[in-house]
Amino acid sequence: MNIKSLLIGSAAALVAVTGARAADAVMAPEPEPVEYVRVCDAHGNGFFYIPGTETCLQISGYVWYQIGANSYRDPGDTFGYQGQGHSSGEGWFKSVRARVNFDARSETEWGTLRSYIRLQASWNGAGDGPVAADQAYIMLGGFMAGYSESFWVDSKNGGPSNYGSHSWSGMSYGYSQRALIGYRFDSNGFFGALSLEDDTLTGEGYMPDVVAKLGYSAGWGAVWAKVAYDESLESFAAQVGSDQRSEHARLVAARDRLLL
Repeated sequence: MNIKSLLIGSAAALVAVTGARAADAVMAPEPEPVEYVRVCDAHGNGFFYIPGTETCLQISGYVWYQIGANSYRDPGDTFGYQGQGHSSGEGWFKSVRARVNFDARSETEWGTLRSYIRLQASWNGAGDGPVAADQAYIMLGGFMAGYSESFWVDSKNGGPSNYGSHSWSGMSYGYSQRALIGYRFDSNGFFGALSLEDDTLTGEGYMPDVVAKLGYSAGWGAVWAKVAYDESLESFAAQVGSDQRSEHARLVAARDRLLL
């Protein structure tokens, strides 16, 4: 009887000790380390490091809305009828544009590697506006390849020589977006650009359009000259320009360009 009581007591003590050790071993798990988004100020405002990489990304864009009214009559519409080949009418007209830009940049031995994509949709009537890749290109140092504005209007260098004081019509070589391969340089105020461009994307011949620009910029403004050859029209366009506007005027011009 005493031996039985001793065994039962020993078993109870063993269970109690085991339970106590198990209770001591239970600990709250430590939270996993979190990598917060870091600001990347190497390329301007709005960039941040993609977590786990050294690539900087900027996401930007805008929504633009315009509303107006019109009242007009086709001179050939004697009775004011709408339709039947006449354009008379009156009422409200609206335009909406949505744009999202993705701009990724990283440093390499060859310079800054940049990948840019612009998605855009426009509505000018009933129904949804189709979303399209309005621009897409890569840049490495001074090299650029992809689909973007022609170097005639925006070579991504030369400050006010991009848009600036010249018109969008640009003689026979006006504003357009093209598939292109180009190179840009900036050195001690001098800048230049050269691009080979395709304005049809249909494989009509092997000769591309050619655009070249050369200029100089300083604190007082900039002067430049540019020339272009349009292969499909077999014509040249040339322009000499200068810009001595204030920085405020340039920012206003840039803002107006975005709204066009």
